[in-house]
This record gives sequence, structure tokens and C-alpha cells, in this order.
Amino acid sequence: MYNQRLKVFMVLTAVALAVLVARLGQLQLLRGREYRQQIERTLEDSEFLPASRGQILDRHDRILAMDEPCFDFCMDFGLLNADEKWTQRQRRAIQRRLAVEQDETLHLSDQELAQIASAELERRIQAAWALAAQQAAQQGADLDTTCARVRSRVMAIHERVGGPVREETWAHPIVTGLDDAAAVEAKSRLGQTIGVSVQPSRRRLYPYGDVACHIIGVTGPVAAEDVERLTAGAAYPDWGRLEDAWRADRVGKSGIEKLAEDRLRAAPGYRRTNTGNGQVLEAVEARDGQDVRLSLDVALQAEVMKLFPRGQTGCAVLLDVAANQVLAMVSLPTFDLNRYRRDFPILAHDEVYTPLRHRAVSQLYPPGSTAKVVAALGALTDGVAYPGTRYVCRGYLYNPDEFRCWVYKAGGAHGELDMVEAIAHSCNVYFYHLGEELGGQRMSQWLRRFGFVDLPGTGLPEERAGQVQTPSTAGAARMQAIGQGPVAVTALHVANAMAAIARDGAIRPATLLVDEAPAPGSRPGLGLSQEHLDLVRQGMHKVCNQPGATAYSRFHGPDIGPLDFDVCGKTGTAAVPPQRIDSDGDGALTEADQVVRQGDMAWFAGFAPYNQPQVAVAVVVEYVEEGGGAKDAAPIAREALRLCRQMGYIR
Repeated sequence: MYNQRLKVFMVLTAVALAVLVARLGQLQLLRGREYRQQIERTLEDSEFLPASRGQILDRHDRILAMDEPCFDFCMDFGLLNADEKWTQRQRRAIQRRLAVEQDETLHLSDQELAQIASAELERRIQAAWALAAQQAAQQGADLDTTCARVRSRVMAIHERVGGPVREETWAHPIVTGLDDAAAVEAKSRLGQTIGVSVQPSRRRLYPYGDVACHIIGVTGPVAAEDVERLTAGAAYPDWGRLEDAWRADRVGKSGIEKLAEDRLRAAPGYRRTNTGNGQVLEAVEARDGQDVRLSLDVALQAEVMKLFPRGQTGCAVLLDVAANQVLAMVSLPTFDLNRYRRDFPILAHDEVYTPLRHRAVSQLYPPGSTAKVVAALGALTDGVAYPGTRYVCRGYLYNPDEFRCWVYKAGGAHGELDMVEAIAHSCNVYFYHLGEELGGQRMSQWLRRFGFVDLPGTGLPEERAGQVQTPSTAGAARMQAIGQGPVAVTALHVANAMAAIARDGAIRPATLLVDEAPAPGSRPGLGLSQEHLDLVRQGMHKVCNQPGATAYSRFHGPDIGPLDFDVCGKTGTAAVPPQRIDSDGDGALTEADQVVRQGDMAWFAGFAPYNQPQVAVAVVVEYVEEGGGAKDAAPIAREALRLCRQMGYIR
């Protein structure tokens, strides 16, 4: 009997040992790696190594955009994603700490410790989210959107790789750009939280605030289309670049920030260490972005901004004639780049003044009488007019009810004029004749040859091509010759055309990036003769310097400081429909919608000096109710050219 019992005991013991060995084998051999990784994660610490985005500089190396040290409020991905494994690890860690720290008299059971740990973890998680919400509110950040974006992009990598990825172990920036005071406040509360940290970082600083804001542009969170753009052309995803883009936090969304993204973009580094022994488990070096230099003179830009009356919207462009580089390109109203994120809701919903629009390169206007110089050169070159061609202005073309001259409203008429005098006095009737003689096909072709349907060439993402339709009637061709009807362009288009006339007809793309060669122009030469160019320039010179011409009183007079160089110019006053907003909310603008602004677009365009042109200019003042190009735009252009003289661009 004893032997039988011994045998049963030995069998049971053997079975138990076999089960234990099998379990140990499972833990050590089959799942050993998994458990080892879990333990190692509890001993890991990770941090980003911030890198600086490249600076944007003006032509004199003044800093327009730069990175400055700051802090980011970060959250573990496990907390962001409410990951159960992460939660269990944190609960166990708290439970182990409680077990060590508990009073010897308490003798709490494991179950009681687990309950206390769960409550403590929940309290810390709530405190972490409350701190995140407070930091987001102080910085004007959208916490929910940012968290959703991080979760989405990390899980997208997870799905493509087909398993866990290192991004799931990172602490991700959720609220960026904390200053020292905000960082100190956040750090003081970290002891009450879990899964959050404050890490050193960089933020974008714009020393000149709103000066050149539309040119410099803004940065924003990485979106799907940004990743596609940054990795375009690869047969398979370039994961190194992809991760860099996602980890860079912000990418260029407009202006130079977007145009030069590939050069400006920094690649932050990353370091994982074992907290137990200090061993570096993984390290990726940070890489700073490259600087970008512009042809822009920010001092000139700031002064030209001040020339516009307070509250007036419009734009101005100044080009260096020889290199066709942008010296200044003003768009009003402006906004402070340093407050863009906080002010965005107000800026984006301003339907009347649209401060986010870069008017100089994206707002299309009828060019008004500035187009008359194109009509004149086209008519001369095509042989439908000659230097001595004369027409009589009676205040209207054929009858008083249509195709009137601008002086007809005051009961006036220009009488008999040649081409030089027609340009000087901006006679509509003379150019109605030229438009009629050229016809719609040739008139529109000449506008196209001057680049009015092309992108001007700066490469700014906001650039728009002009619109030139071929007139189907003689009346439409007449209107096109005076810059009305089927033609709409930007101020940069017109400035570029003026620079071409100043350069004896050489059309070139306008450039803004100093360190990059401009794209070769695709347009053929204009084929303009020196005689015809001299004739048109003579008329433009008289616009500003002949008594009685359209802009003479704005360049000469007792209250106007004289310029020590001569200006060639062309005034223009373009009629436009009233500006309406969608006041009834039906998604379409109709006659029933509210009129918020009305008036004409006032133009002045030209170049200086007369004999050796060095700077071309175009100015638009929007919705002028009383006045026009001579009264409203010419004084701004005059003072802008005076500034160019003072700053050495006119010698």
C-alpha cells in the first residue's frame, strides 16, 4: 500500500514538474522576447533632440524668420491612444511603488494594492489631460485636433509596417512653443500626472511681425498632403524622410515657408536610453535646416507699407529692372505672423478685407489704363498705327451714349491727339481706335506676349496666372485696349510688364529667391523696335512731367518735394463691380447679397529714372469711390520711388 502511494505521489510530482518546466519553457523560449521587451520599456526614457528650421533672410541678411528655443508639452502615445498595455504597465509600476512605500502596520493585500493603484492611475491620467487642456488654451492650440492627428499618423505607420513601431513608444509634442514661464508652471505639476513631459524644442519667430507677412508665409501641422509632397517621386515610401516630416511638427503652409520647405525643413533627432544603466539604445542625430535669402529689402518693405492711408487695402510691387528681382511687395491689410495661430479664426473669417490674401500675386484686377502702353506697342509693331497716327477725341467714340472718354463726365474732350499725347492724357477714345484696328485676336495676343496669362515667376504658391480672353466683338476689343473687359491681372504682372518696357522689351520672370537661378523664360522675345519703345516711354515720361498730363500734379507742385530723377508712368482707374458678401448664406454671390465695398481700382505703374531705368513699380489702391489712379495710387508710387533713391536702388 505504501509503495502504491509513493508511486502516485511521484507521478503527480513528475506531472507538476513537467507542467512547470513546460510553463517555464513557454515563458523563456516562446514569449521570453515579448516579456523582455515589456520590462525593457519600463526602464527606457526617450527624448527628442530639437533642430532649428532654416532662417529666412532679406537681401541684406536681416532675419525675417528664425527658430528660437522653447519647450513642448508632450504626451506618451500610450496615453494618447488609451493603450491597454501601456495602462497595465503604469498600473503595475504604481502598485509596486505602493507595495514598497506602504506602512508596515497596514499589511494591504495584493488586491487592495491593485485597487488603490487603479484609482491613483485614473487620478493621474485625469490630471495629465487637465494640464494638457490648460497648456493648449494658453497657447491657442486645438488639443483635440492635435491628438487626433498624432494618433492617425502613428497608426498609419503601424498598419503599413504591419506591427508595432517605435513611434508608439514616443512622447509626442501636443502643445508647442511654451515659453520659460509656461514650461516652469507645467513642470511644477508633472508630479501629479502620468505620461506627460516638458521637453526642449524650437518655435518660429518673426522679428518684423506683420512686415512682409504674405511673402514669408506661415508654418502649420503636417497633413497628409504635406507628406505626399515631401515624399513625391519615390516608388516606395522613403520612411526616413517620412518620419522626419512627421516628427518636424510643423511645415511650410504658404509663402517662402512653403516654397523653400525642402531647404528650410529641419530633422529633429531622437534618443532612447536605459534608465537603469544609462546605455543609449537608439540615437538619431538632429539636422538643422538651411537658410534662404530673398531679394526683398525688409526696410524698404516696411516704409512702403506706411505710404498707404490707414485702413486702405491694396498692394504695391517694386522690381529691380536689371535682375528683375523683387525689392518690395506689399499687400494690405497684413497680419502679425507671431500671432497667426491665435488670430487665425478672426483672420480667416474676415470676408470684407481678407487679410490672409496675398493681393500682389493672387488678386486679379482689370489693369485699367496701364494696359494702354501694351496696346500702343502692339499697334505700332503690327503696323496698324504709326508714330504720327492721330485721332480726334470728342469725349466719345462715335456717339455720346457709349465708348466715352473718361473726361466726358466733366463735359470735356481731348481733341486731336497723337500717340504720345494720348498716353500722356490717357485718352480712351484714342485707344478705342487702336483696339478696333488691332482686333480681338491680336489685342489679346499682345497681352499674352507681355506675360499676363503666365505665372510671374517668383514661385510663391499663392501666385496666380492672369486671365485674358479673346474678344469676340469689336466693342470688347476696344475695352480690352483700355484695360477693361476680358482681362484681369495681378500687380506683379503689371510691374513685370513695366520692367520689360524699361529693359527694351526683354520679358523675364520675376524672382524672389536670391540663391536660386530663375527658371528660364518660355516666352519668345517681344520683337519691339527701339523707335517704338522710345515713343511709348516718351508718352509715359509726359504722364508725370508735362503740365496737364494725368499724373503731373502728383509729381510737381508747391506741396510736393521734388524728385531728383524723372519718372515714367501710367495712371489707371479700373471699374469693378461692388464687393459683396454671402449675406443670405446660400453659398453664392448674387445681386441680393450685401454690398460691403464699392468703387474703382486705382493704378499707377511705371519705372525710373527715365533715361536709365533701374526700378519698376506698380501700385493698386482698392475701391476708391472718389479719385483714381492719379489721386490715390500715383503719390504712393512717387514716395516709394523716393525711398528707392534714398536706399540706393536708384542711382
